[in-house]
Amino acid sequence: MVVGIAAGLGARWLDDLLMRTADMVLSLPALLVAILVASLFGGSSLNLALVLGLTRWPTIARIVRAETLSLRHSDFVRSSVAVGTRPVAIAFRHVLPHVSPTALSAAGIVFGGAILSEAALAFVGLGDPSLTSWGQLIAAGYTFFDRAWWMWAFPALALCGAAALVALVSSRE
Repeated sequence: MVVGIAAGLGARWLDDLLMRTADMVLSLPALLVAILVASLFGGSSLNLALVLGLTRWPTIARIVRAETLSLRHSDFVRSSVAVGTRPVAIAFRHVLPHVSPTALSAAGIVFGGAILSEAALAFVGLGDPSLTSWGQLIAAGYTFFDRAWWMWAFPALALCGAAALVALVSSRE
């Protein structure tokens, strides 16, 4: 959110710098970067959370930037600028409360995708081996695909349901 607000309220060169950085990060395939990091440094929960977080922030930043650009020309922001309010105060007092609901809705969708990515990594054995994951449960049940379909189907349904519920709950205002 900070990057999006800074890009939306800042100078043109700052906007270009931040959004081109976001474009570069978005061009990286997040799941492949996570596989690379998990295979090189281990599939610990911290490594996976860092990789998934650091590859998914541009989505939120671009949405927040778009909202900030639309708020930048609103009367209440112009009034604050006219009376000499500092840009940081404008960002926290006026822009942040307006962009938060949209950012939180998008964050729920991004978080649901991160849940699915973690499960995909755990399914192929690159997750944290010390923690039980839906991906590990699906992989263990998948070996009995033809004899006991429920051993992989119910964890898979729970995984999809959790990802969908996170997206639905976060989209409510």
